[in-house]
Amino acid sequence: MRGTRNSIFEAIHVVSAWSNKQGITLAALESVGKSNEIKTIPKLLDIIDIKNATITTDAMGCQRAIAQKIMDKKGDYVLQVKGNQKCLNTEIQAFYHKARREGFIGIEHDFFEEVTKGHGRIEQRIYHHVALTDWMESTQQWEGAKTIIRAERKRIINEKESTEVSWYLSSLDVDAKHAGHAVRGHWGVENNLHWRLDVIFREDECRMNSGAMSMAVIKRFCMNLLTTKDNTKRGMKHRVMAAAIDDDYREKVLMSV
Repeated sequence: MRGTRNSIFEAIHVVSAWSNKQGITLAALESVGKSNEIKTIPKLLDIIDIKNATITTDAMGCQRAIAQKIMDKKGDYVLQVKGNQKCLNTEIQAFYHKARREGFIGIEHDFFEEVTKGHGRIEQRIYHHVALTDWMESTQQWEGAKTIIRAERKRIINEKESTEVSWYLSSLDVDAKHAGHAVRGHWGVENNLHWRLDVIFREDECRMNSGAMSMAVIKRFCMNLLTTKDNTKRGMKHRVMAAAIDDDYREKVLMSV
């Protein structure tokens, strides 16, 4: 919440648990600084039921303690591996390239590919889901680690092509379609929560400090109501406006079961 920063206080950071399937916020906690999100995520997991759910996080959340917490609560994880886990990242890529050179002989693996078009661009996503073997020593320290996921994204925008490859450590059994949906679904929190909070609910413009976290929770709660109580195709911006000026609509959102 950038607007809460001033000469005395640092900006408030909020960590949210987002249900991509339902399109709602399950819980939100304040994090003391962005670097402390690592300590906040386990606390967030403690207050929600994640049994049989697949949990994804940003690369910052790729921590052994978080993987342990998810497994303890009977969930599964897909954690992006980047520079903050340099040794793990290097070993995962080395394992994958070795296995590919050898034709993945004796290693369970699966492919899933999808192509989408829209807004002037074509995007191809290729997911390769590969089971771990004893060759991977570092992953043995990660509770529940079974597989790695290689996600390759090719985009064509205005005849310009770009390619991006991301790597993930997962407790899922080999199923590239499921893994691909988990990887792509992670961005639901950016598009359907963070973007709406910034653009529609103007969260970054909120300059209050005292009570700012309470206001953050209220905004998420209002968004949940507008998502679950209105099954029309109208956008979130129009739902917010309707709730402000239409008494019947507001009553429907607040009172309907």
